[in-house]
Amino acid sequence: MGVAYVLLLSQFGSIVPRGKTTMGKKNRNPMYSGSDRRSFFWNMAAMAAGATLTSSVSPARPSSDGVPVLSATLDDATWSRRLITLHQQLYASNEFGFDNIMTCVYRPPMGYVLADHSIVRGENEWHLFYVTGEIRYADEWIAAIRAGNFKYAQEVPYEVGDGHAVGPSLNHLEFKGLLLDKPQGDFGLGAQDGSHVNRIGDEYLDIYTSRGPDGQALCLARSRDLEHWEMDPSNPFWRPPAYAMPRGVCKSAHTIRHPVDPYYLIYYNLSLSEGATCVALLSTQDFKVFHDHGPVLKMTLQLRGTSGCESPCVVYRDGIWHLFFGCGTGMWHAVSNRPDNFMGAQGFRTVSAGGCYMLGPYHAAVMFQYGARWFLSTTRKEYQRRLNREAGVLKFRGSAADESSLLAGLFLCGVEWKGDQPLLRKLDLQEIP
Repeated sequence: MGVAYVLLLSQFGSIVPRGKTTMGKKNRNPMYSGSDRRSFFWNMAAMAAGATLTSSVSPARPSSDGVPVLSATLDDATWSRRLITLHQQLYASNEFGFDNIMTCVYRPPMGYVLADHSIVRGENEWHLFYVTGEIRYADEWIAAIRAGNFKYAQEVPYEVGDGHAVGPSLNHLEFKGLLLDKPQGDFGLGAQDGSHVNRIGDEYLDIYTSRGPDGQALCLARSRDLEHWEMDPSNPFWRPPAYAMPRGVCKSAHTIRHPVDPYYLIYYNLSLSEGATCVALLSTQDFKVFHDHGPVLKMTLQLRGTSGCESPCVVYRDGIWHLFFGCGTGMWHAVSNRPDNFMGAQGFRTVSAGGCYMLGPYHAAVMFQYGARWFLSTTRKEYQRRLNREAGVLKFRGSAADESSLLAGLFLCGVEWKGDQPLLRKLDLQEIP
């Protein structure tokens, strides 16, 4: 069917504090107001009587500062009903496990790790891109990064670009080599990895993370065949904006197309100057000019597991936006009727104000659709951390001992939807795509 690529939990969209930033310009705006607020009792009574509480679902339009106001994809009444149903389902459910539902489908070469990853279906094969490196160098590399010695870090073969594996199915992948392993400039001395690859038009676009003396940044590379990549000469195209922590987190991009508005949406992680961690949003039409919509979800830093928000993955399904992200001891799930706000502020009152919940002990997880079926991929890292805690074994964050769980490779399970709730299940071998 031509080039069928995986719809990685990304498709594209925002309603939280947003600022206009187009390649270096910034102008913070107050939170988008949404629809007029209605009282709780009026809203519930009207819904019970069958009234339709509408809010405009129209194409994006520029705000006064030039940042697109992205469209909601469900009216208030429909969104409220579905949120209440999901809330009831989650209230009666628990986190999913690991060993009982996950199947290991790929192991990197002996002694090498697999972390954040991107899965793409090419013409006839699957392509897996993933953060990798030789575990025996992990402590040395981490020490160099923490000391700010990026030139030395470049000489240590850990996080030396992204690994690339190819195969006819996800459980028959073979390692082919590395990409992004040569720094484009000083901004990539520490690392160039964390690829997120999508088919955009007649080419593949990779948004990856660079790390250097000035901190982390987002960069672009392009390919026609998923084998040969050309880094964009304008890299890095995005650094932490003024409201973020200087030299802080600015990584892990995930791209999705808005189903109504003519924009690609880029979700990524930032550490904010106020001390919070967040998933933030950019929009673009051409991957040359970018608009800053600010944070779409904020979390406090975590003292157990992953410290801040990581690996955002967004999927649009039947009018609802699903944001999956790592933080603390596992993977979280938040929902919204618009792509730019997952904080629960809806512009009207309802019995379910929104929020998020822990899906399970998953790390660097990716939700994706292939054909009519859905899947979740993950590493074993957060689950192994849980086992270590239960056994009283201390393997502290930022050490080879902690990173060693990434040697186990890539795991996969199936996803079935009960309304708007994803239910995870074990796959039979013949079900693995």
